[in-house]
Amino acid sequence: EGNTGSEKMHADKPLQTVLCLATIVAALTAVSAVNAEIVTLTVANFQEAMEKKHLVLVLFVKPEAECKECPNVLAEFTAAAQRIAELNPPPLTAVHDPTSDNTFATKHGVYTYPTIKLFRNSIELMRPFRAPLTEEGIANYAAILHENPSIEVKTMAEAEDILPTHNGDPNSIVFMGFYKLVDRDLTNFQFICE
Repeated sequence: EGNTGSEKMHADKPLQTVLCLATIVAALTAVSAVNAEIVTLTVANFQEAMEKKHLVLVLFVKPEAECKECPNVLAEFTAAAQRIAELNPPPLTAVHDPTSDNTFATKHGVYTYPTIKLFRNSIELMRPFRAPLTEEGIANYAAILHENPSIEVKTMAEAEDILPTHNGDPNSIVFMGFYKLVDRDLTNFQFICE
């Protein structure tokens, strides 16, 4: 078979092509019992915890005397952590109580409780947590974020395999960027995909 028009147009220039994929992920299925570790974050261990995992979900809670809803959401978050631990690789689930030191909460714009913040590669995701604060809502949202939001493709054939129906969902949205080298524009594109 011959080259497509796109292949001819770019045959003389090596390109790095990255697809930004936005797709809806089906709900997590029931999983066997897993001992999920929920890390208690402090200002002192924050950076170390962030470096351990690619994706980190942090629940900001206060004691029940200051936040009536916090104990219930903490129970839902704990149950969700069991399901989240089944993802491969598993994200880190963590809890932070800013009662003694609110530096970390203030730095990340947390002023109401309970709040969940998301971090990928130690960087806070710009998108707010928009799911019900229930076991199912938290676990499903973690599964969606767990997907890699960008994929490098090297040939038009690879792109054509992905484009028609990413993950079998004909309503998926795919953004494509062409880059000569790994550069700041590519980094910015991947950040936007996040």
